[in-house]
Amino acid sequence: METLLTAQQALGVLRRLEPRPALTYQQLRDLERRGCIAPRVMSGGRSPRVYGLADVLLLRLAVRMQDDPLLRRWQVWSVLAHLREALVPVLVGGQAATLLVQGARGRLVRRRELASMRGVDVPLVDLSRGVRAAMRSASGEIWSGAAWVPASVAARAALPLNTVTA
Repeated sequence: METLLTAQQALGVLRRLEPRPALTYQQLRDLERRGCIAPRVMSGGRSPRVYGLADVLLLRLAVRMQDDPLLRRWQVWSVLAHLREALVPVLVGGQAATLLVQGARGRLVRRRELASMRGVDVPLVDLSRGVRAAMRSASGEIWSGAAWVPASVAARAALPLNTVTA
């Protein structure tokens, strides 16, 4: 069963894993609005958002990219929004790949291809280290809009965001 977290729990996981101050709630929602992450929602009153492993990994990548002095915030948004679908299997699987940022574009490349290319490289291999354990320790009950429910029930009831708002 997938571990799901509320926004506050997901931000707590990032604070625990990253040495620099992590994202605020407003920055989290901004990344969501820009299409950098795709949380699921609980059916119910206010449709609370829940964040899975892929979302937390993308948030951790966003924090690391924003910490790089060579990358601007708009580049982080652009690359994550355009490569989100391609990044998720690489991040979740822990594959040895590198994200190469060239202006507003990003490319997933292998280490040997990287030597012949120009741009800012962001290694992805160690991003998933410790995330699952931190998520398990932070998970608890999730507000469904009407009552607090266990995370296992929330995982079965959560829907993709676009099916609720469409």
